[in-house]
Amino acid sequence: ERLVMMQAQLEGAQQYITEQCLK
Repeated sequence: ERLVMMQAQLEGAQQYITEQCLK
């Protein structure tokens, strides 16, 4: 359960970084 939350946080961080790079 905790692993899923960590994975979701990682995906969110990756998406955030990608959006910053696209700007």
